Amino acid sequence: MLQGFSKTTLNVIVLGCLALIAWINLAHQNPEDTPLDALNQAPLSERPWHAWQSLEGTWLYWQNIRSENVVVKVRMEGESFSAPVDIDSELPLDQWAQLLIEQLKDAPTNRAGILFIQGPLDERSLQTAAAYAIRTLALRPLTQHQPNACLELYPAGARWFSAAQQQSWTFASAATNALPDRSQWQAFRIQQSSELRDLWFSDAGQVDIQADLAYHSLPNNFFSLLYRDLGESQKTAASDYQDCMAKIVTPESL
Repeated sequence: MLQGFSKTTLNVIVLGCLALIAWINLAHQNPEDTPLDALNQAPLSERPWHAWQSLEGTWLYWQNIRSENVVVKVRMEGESFSAPVDIDSELPLDQWAQLLIEQLKDAPTNRAGILFIQGPLDERSLQTAAAYAIRTLALRPLTQHQPNACLELYPAGARWFSAAQQQSWTFASAATNALPDRSQWQAFRIQQSSELRDLWFSDAGQVDIQADLAYHSLPNNFFSLLYRDLGESQKTAASDYQDCMAKIVTPESL
């Protein structure tokens, strides 16, 4: 039937048919299924932490920054793994060691935990202070827990549930929260990307981030992975995490 047409005409007809098919498909496509564009996220600059292990086997994590204060955090296991006990101190640089000694006198002792120090200190001073704190608190090495595999596979989806339950970004249960639609997910990932970026560039936020990573045995780059995953993810991230949690049971999902 098309034998009377030239090759050019046939090409035009074929292209027109393809365009018509594409138009029909687009006309019947559900807007909810339209993929979201990746967010234009500003990068997270590197803010390294260092680690030192005491003779007792307990870990100190420290970060050297310019500051007039020294921040000390001790994170210890509480009644349950998901409810740790924190000791937080922000002490003036000129007398931080003496004040730390006073604060530790009334602190709980003989628990498993980890220590974090942030400030303009040399490594030897940090280790000396850490050794004293570990002995005073009788701080035992923290028990290593198996990380939540679904959290590492679907960090952005996990964050949907942990935010709804007002939990840390390192912990998300399998509760049946309502799943997001396309517009809700877009607003959520924009908001969370902004909040995580602010947390990253806060000195206090750095201490909390490192404490969460170390306590939950998560990779050092997990926070950056979560930030990037939010920028690239689709609304299905939440259901992917929910489905994953329905298939496995981990210590952190109990």
